[in-house]
Amino acid sequence: MQIPSLSELRDKLSSSGWRGFLILSYILVVAVFVVLWVWLLLVPLQSTSVDEQAVALSSVADATVYILEEHPDSDFKTVVENVAKNDTMRVSIIAANGHVLADSRLDLDELDNHLERPEIVSAQKDGVGISVRTSDSDNKRRIYVAKQFENEKHKGYVRIAEQMNAIDKATRNGQISGFILLVIGIIVLGIVAATTLRRATSPVGHLERVRTDFVANASHELKTPVAGIKLLAESLEIAAHDKDYETVEIFSQRLGDETERLQSLVTDLLDLSRLEQSDIQARKGETDLHAILSAEVESRRSSINTKGLYLKFIDSTPQNISTRFPISSSDAALIIDNLIDNAIRYTDEGGVTVTLFCDKKEALIKVSDTGIGMSADVIPRIFERFYRVDVARSRELGGTGLGLSLVRHAVLKSRGTIEVDSTVGEGTTFRVRIPR
Repeated sequence: MQIPSLSELRDKLSSSGWRGFLILSYILVVAVFVVLWVWLLLVPLQSTSVDEQAVALSSVADATVYILEEHPDSDFKTVVENVAKNDTMRVSIIAANGHVLADSRLDLDELDNHLERPEIVSAQKDGVGISVRTSDSDNKRRIYVAKQFENEKHKGYVRIAEQMNAIDKATRNGQISGFILLVIGIIVLGIVAATTLRRATSPVGHLERVRTDFVANASHELKTPVAGIKLLAESLEIAAHDKDYETVEIFSQRLGDETERLQSLVTDLLDLSRLEQSDIQARKGETDLHAILSAEVESRRSSINTKGLYLKFIDSTPQNISTRFPISSSDAALIIDNLIDNAIRYTDEGGVTVTLFCDKKEALIKVSDTGIGMSADVIPRIFERFYRVDVARSRELGGTGLGLSLVRHAVLKSRGTIEVDSTVGEGTTFRVRIPR
């Protein structure tokens, strides 16, 4: 058996057919995972919740039938109002011809004939009928349970209905989280595939090591929010089962927070992939650094005022010197946005100062804070992907660990340099130099 050479192996890895197969395989794996997740969690969640609610409503219907059969002279309006225990329950008494005799929620003049309602049709045949649908009368989604009754004066149906808000909300949030997991999985694995294929011209051993490191780091960062989503989904199932609508609302909000955390991580991963692919390219166009820095500072006013800090922007550029430099506006915004965000995150007292000075050769951007600072031994590592000086604080405040890595790539792409000065307990200053 002939062993292919390294160059032949690279050619195979670089071929369009292999590229498409690898990316499609990643997408297929993620799609299968999410489909199974939705099937195993959401379908049982909705089915179980509907069954539990139907049993509870059947008990109410049985009690109402008993009242009507044992007390044929009962006032229908009084019965339905007494049986309707809360604002979400609706009780109706319907004659055998479909005419509504009493309803706890709506005026009889607003109601048409109910003989063709699915639950009434089933009750005609089997004595009891259950349906889940949107009401034709008030346009709200409910579960309906109908049962026949008959006394010496009347014959008809008792129908009990209750809104499906909590069940629908829990299911909908689960569907949204499943869709988000699918999109995130495709994006992250797509980046892994693209990174692997782009570096296929390197020795296979190095390619495998780079791919493994990236997957390990990305998986580690994704693990916490994904685990949070899973736990919240399970908690939503329990809360919906117990009809604890307040807890459902709380967990729904937390589910939104976790998805925002995942969205931030994916956005940073996409920016990192874009910057790594472009590397140092011919710089096209110019950007007004004064305008970019001023806009970014103003956009942070609200968040920094919430922390009780100050935020200053000082432009010391002489009037006869242009502040336009050969850097894309997106890269310039990325640099200053991440540096200001980092400064605010690690500053509890004092504030942040952003300065700009341009001359005929270069632009100097400084971001200084009065925060907790860093020791000299950690400074060489702060531009590594997923590295955090204070892991607990960064994750608590929503940091992805990619901000300074993105800054470094954007600065290098613009043929610039970045320097750091920091003292523990006094603060940190980043200096970015962009040549003309």
